[in-house]
Amino acid sequence: MQYPIVWEVKYTEYSLALILFMAGFLFWFYGSRSKWLNQRLSGGYGEDRGQAYQVLLKRFMGFLFYGIIPATVLLSTQPYGWKDYGVSARIPAEAWYWILILSPVLAGAAWIGARKPDSRNMYPEIRLKSWNWMTFTLSILGWAVYMLGYEFMFRGFLLFAGARALGAWPAILISTILYVLIHVPKNKQEAIGAIPLGVLLCIITFRTGSIFVPVVVHTTMAIANNWFSLKFHPEMQLEKRWSR
Repeated sequence: MQYPIVWEVKYTEYSLALILFMAGFLFWFYGSRSKWLNQRLSGGYGEDRGQAYQVLLKRFMGFLFYGIIPATVLLSTQPYGWKDYGVSARIPAEAWYWILILSPVLAGAAWIGARKPDSRNMYPEIRLKSWNWMTFTLSILGWAVYMLGYEFMFRGFLLFAGARALGAWPAILISTILYVLIHVPKNKQEAIGAIPLGVLLCIITFRTGSIFVPVVVHTTMAIANNWFSLKFHPEMQLEKRWSR
């Protein structure tokens, strides 16, 4: 059977979104793990604080490469606005129902996972033995910013552009596959858990027409995981006083 290689205009937006994702992931993954960056931060702030700053920088780099740069490129080159990518000031009532249902469930999963040795070897990502409230607040802010860019990409640009090019279900499957693949380097449990969560968040996004639920739910899960991982880690503690 012959398959003519013919470019169709309807694939332009989605192809650009995929290219931005792949390029963004590579720049984020290798840039945030740069040995040069690690040496510079460790040399300037000490090994422990340098590692903490590198983690925070990694999260802000994620916002840059997943959110700001793709948004700038797509919004300036494609005939679509923020609302076409699930960003709107109008939040439907259904969105709040999903948030009330999913947030406690995922926070509970974080509570269970934080008690496991494998999880404690990975989380919290900042490996300071003694945390103060400034560090904890910066960690939460970093997670919130990172998840905003993260959801812009997966449930915003990739999902809506994919639906316009291929249809809803192909877009959901491709977005979820990519979502699962970037969890594989972490551990098997996170990769497996990303399958149902990825599909569900995509469906909710289409139902509500907004990425609001994925952003809030994903951020809640990250913050809960940060808190419980710190709380149950035998070698880490949170200071009672506020200090830098």
